[in-house]
Amino acid sequence: MFPRFWKFGFLATALLALSTLSKAATISGFTPDRGGPGAEVTVIGTGLQNVLFVYFGGTEASGEILSRSATSVRARVPPNALTGQISVFINGGGFATSLPIFVTTPRFESFIPLTGAPGSLVTISGFNFGTGQFGSRGNVTSVLFNGQPALFEISGLNQLLTLVPTNATTGPITLVNEAGSTSSLIPFTVAPLISSITPTNGMPGDPIIIQGSNLGTAINVEFGLERASFSVISPSNLVARVPTNAVNARIQISTPAGTIATAQPFVVLPRIFDFQPRIGTTGTNVVLQGGGFHGVTGVEFNGTRATFTFRSSIQVDAVVPSGASTGPIRLITTNGTFTTTEFFHLPSRITSFNPNSGERDDVITIDGQNLSGTSRVLFNGVEAGFTITSPTRLTAVVPAAATSGRVTVESPAGSVLSSGTFNVIPVLDGFSPGNATVGSPVTLAGAGLTNLVWVRLGGVDMSFTLLSPTAVRAIVPLDAFSGTLRIRNLNGNEIQAPGTFIVDGARPTLTSFTPSEGVAGTRVVITGKGLATTSRVQFNGVDAVLGTRTSTSVEATVPANASTGLIAVTTLDGIAVSTSNFVIREPVVSLAISRGVASDEIVLRWSASATGYVLQSSASIGTGANWTTVSGTPVAEGANLRLTQVIPATGARFYRLRK
Repeated sequence: MFPRFWKFGFLATALLALSTLSKAATISGFTPDRGGPGAEVTVIGTGLQNVLFVYFGGTEASGEILSRSATSVRARVPPNALTGQISVFINGGGFATSLPIFVTTPRFESFIPLTGAPGSLVTISGFNFGTGQFGSRGNVTSVLFNGQPALFEISGLNQLLTLVPTNATTGPITLVNEAGSTSSLIPFTVAPLISSITPTNGMPGDPIIIQGSNLGTAINVEFGLERASFSVISPSNLVARVPTNAVNARIQISTPAGTIATAQPFVVLPRIFDFQPRIGTTGTNVVLQGGGFHGVTGVEFNGTRATFTFRSSIQVDAVVPSGASTGPIRLITTNGTFTTTEFFHLPSRITSFNPNSGERDDVITIDGQNLSGTSRVLFNGVEAGFTITSPTRLTAVVPAAATSGRVTVESPAGSVLSSGTFNVIPVLDGFSPGNATVGSPVTLAGAGLTNLVWVRLGGVDMSFTLLSPTAVRAIVPLDAFSGTLRIRNLNGNEIQAPGTFIVDGARPTLTSFTPSEGVAGTRVVITGKGLATTSRVQFNGVDAVLGTRTSTSVEATVPANASTGLIAVTTLDGIAVSTSNFVIREPVVSLAISRGVASDEIVLRWSASATGYVLQSSASIGTGANWTTVSGTPVAEGANLRLTQVIPATGARFYRLRK
């Protein structure tokens, strides 16, 4: 039982021959009575001061004696200790053995098989399993598979049998007794179990979540015959990506403990990774590459069915059909469909645009074919913002720098020009500076400022230079007066800038007026220079009603209360006064007399405009006539005044209007 005992028994005999025989040792007890390797145990007795060796169940605690005294010796439990009695050997001969036993932890040697499914039998070999030799003391009380308790039976001093528990997972096997526990250095690998996959269908490259148990040691994941890339998230969860060549099949997971497959096949949906070429015309052969192409039933180019040839689950060839337009390619299979996000492009065509002229920021509608892939729209080479509304229509915004010319539509399939010309209508936003002297430059800003035939200040032409489609520089001309700035282009579009340009130092002049005399209400044409901005005309200080104005003339109507005097014209550049008087003539006022309703009445009528006149009467005319004011209040009658008088019974009566 103690192989080293005899070895050291000879040593003890030799020592006895060389020294005085020592008193025999005794062991009365020890504490603690159980523990694993490395645990410190104090043995109590007598004659222990000369202890050379300590054995735990026949295993020497070599180099593990910590202290000695006559009544005790302290030692550590050796790594390979066996459950059993503690013995000590004394220098000079003799030994002592305890009556009670010391229980140490179980010790693994091996287990077979290394892998298995729940319910399979595993044989574990080692030490300290217990067989009833010491009663129930030291017996293994639990067997755990990665923490899960298992059924077991001690079949021998160094062997036990156990069944893999139902919910076991891959991990170490642990043996437990009253002294503690010991776990295997290598794990027991439990066969995998698949509980669910999410989703149950997918396209090549899609991630699939596989849940179950004992998946952490997965070696391979296969969709049918196609191996998939995968990542282990946890022992119960891994993520695999659908292989490109996969077809409908069960998913298999292989581990060192075995292989398991899903109960139902995984359905592979189609996915197009690429197609070539991406540009072509009717009849072009297009190669579609991807996965999940098995069971293909149709290919469409932007909704138009095409003829196709199935090459493999990763390739289909299709021919661009007649009537196809720029747009996505759609692959149809018995498992599902896939539509590309990228377009197959056919050459664009412009059939019309409306309207055919416009100014900056106007929206133009362009009609044609294969406009879905439009990447740029240009007005005579100037890029414009646009919106695709359908494969046959788009709208574009006339850019500020646009000039008259043809419209261009660009796409990956190339560029196309309109047959007609779009005419850009000019726009004037303003000018700078707002005032200047003759000979100074002024810049007009706007859009569409090309093909100009003239620039004018008031009615006077200005020399000008085109700086860009959005700017033109003009020079304030000689004899210029303040007024509006205008432009005209070859298409006949005339545009006026907002506001009025002021010519510093300009002064209006009057040269003549026609007629030179008249009554209230007479229309007078006044000529001169710088009269386009006339805001006021006065006849001897009385405001007149204005008529037509040009840079060289202005019309005015003589006011009712005007008197003979000078004519004054007010413009933005100042006031111009005539050098001669306009003469106000007295108007001819007529008095009409007619018989009244009664036989003894007469009715007198005269113009209501004859202001300042008094109606008088007299019994005679000539020198010495006595004229008196006629009593009564005239009544308005249209443009006339009317007054009724009674005819005298005897004699004559004369009437007149007197101012």
